[in-house]
Amino acid sequence: MCQNNTIKFIFLILMILASCFFCKKFFKTCVYKSSCKTNSQKTIFTFLGAPGAGKGTLAAQCVSKLGFETVSTGNLCRQEIALGSQKGKKLQEYMMKGLVPDEIIVEMLKSWLDKQKGDKTIILDGYPRTQNQAILLNSLLKDKFSDYNFRVVFLQVFDQEEVVKRLTSRLVCSNKACQAIYNLATLKDKNKRICKKCGGKLIQRADDKEEVIRRRFKDFAKNNAEIISFYNKVGIIVETFNVSHAMPKQIFENFKKVAK
Repeated sequence: MCQNNTIKFIFLILMILASCFFCKKFFKTCVYKSSCKTNSQKTIFTFLGAPGAGKGTLAAQCVSKLGFETVSTGNLCRQEIALGSQKGKKLQEYMMKGLVPDEIIVEMLKSWLDKQKGDKTIILDGYPRTQNQAILLNSLLKDKFSDYNFRVVFLQVFDQEEVVKRLTSRLVCSNKACQAIYNLATLKDKNKRICKKCGGKLIQRADDKEEVIRRRFKDFAKNNAEIISFYNKVGIIVETFNVSHAMPKQIFENFKKVAK
């Protein structure tokens, strides 16, 4: 009788050990598959940052050196207007009044994403800019484009005066086909202000004047705090890079290390 009980006990122990072994193997396989799926996901980046933080420069480097693709909601609107469609005419009316409703912008972004093929990494250029846009974008990606991995990068500038000085010194070629950018501090002949590429006149854009820049900084600080607060609330990690006094090449190299 004791012998039978001993055999049963040993058999039970063996069954438990076997179950643990197969469960462990199954768990490892599941984790591996899940990891593979995450790594193979397409990615959408959004760059947050104050005026002059270098968002546009970083995006351009990502396009030319990493093969990323950028999409600007402003360009989407302008393209639709150029088509002369009914939607374009409505957009033109909104833009003349100074503001296109967030719901229309996110719908246009949805249409653009629907047309994308392949697995190119996408950068949202200048979007979102407000908490409401962030909420609408999050809902869109969650409901319609869950195959994308959404990442938020914040280019943080601590020295505001450095950026104000740089932006107020910025000049742009008045030739619409050129639009080359220069800095007054590095011009050899500060009085001529002529574009080396096309011979056009160099001008200061209206939004590069000091009073405008300081107002944009103030608006950005409020909106950005609300956007980051929302992302923290829904569990989206905000990857922060300190870009104060950093050269564009250094910012790109630091970003590239974590981009893939």
